[in-house]
Amino acid sequence: MYRWNARRGMDVHARASDDALDRAARKDGGARARFAARYGERALQCCLARCARQGMSPQDCEAGDDAESFRRILEGAGPADLFETERLALREMTSGDLPALRAILQDPVTMTAYEHAFSEAEVEEWLVKQQIRYAVDGFGLWAVVDKRSGEMIGQCGLTMQDAGGRQVVEVGYLFRRDCWHHGYATEAARACKHYAFEVLEVDEVYSIIRDSNLASQAVARRNGMAPCGVIVKHYWGVDMPHILFVASRA
Repeated sequence: MYRWNARRGMDVHARASDDALDRAARKDGGARARFAARYGERALQCCLARCARQGMSPQDCEAGDDAESFRRILEGAGPADLFETERLALREMTSGDLPALRAILQDPVTMTAYEHAFSEAEVEEWLVKQQIRYAVDGFGLWAVVDKRSGEMIGQCGLTMQDAGGRQVVEVGYLFRRDCWHHGYATEAARACKHYAFEVLEVDEVYSIIRDSNLASQAVARRNGMAPCGVIVKHYWGVDMPHILFVASRA
């Protein structure tokens, strides 16, 4: 049903372990050191290891300013194309997707479950968080592109999340408001679930959804998930009950 652009297994993106990269990161006094100070040594090492797999040296990640250096560290030689569905293509996000992200994350209606529309700084932090996830975990929220128009219309993907004290793989989705009610979220979420089972070979996937977000709950059910518990998240000064939906690999 789907065409995967990756090897199978949770080691689809191997973690960084190269001693030379480790020494370079610690000795460097430039952008790489500042990246590590801001995002952590592990994030730096994983990003550099990813760049190395794409044929880039640590020195290739250096530029005239930190913004460009950080972009090179985070994005390497370019985004990976993950897979396609009938109408959609999923790939890693880049800084070029910031306008599309703003249209989603700065819309107060779309962001109702988060209690606020994001600021510019929060949008940029969201993108960097996903890019670090690509390097560290091998997955994250990905850009969802309408194959007909070539336009990014949403985000969908896999992230590690806390589910009441246990780390689980979550299928998450968030689409631009004018793209609601077209079945895009369900189509992308189903593909991500199968990617988790068939490529990453995980046994269970979850969707953790605020109890008031009935539309996202409906997507989870259409994705073959069933409720299995409730947790409370504290975010933006609000205690938010969330329903745990789960699906297991056959």
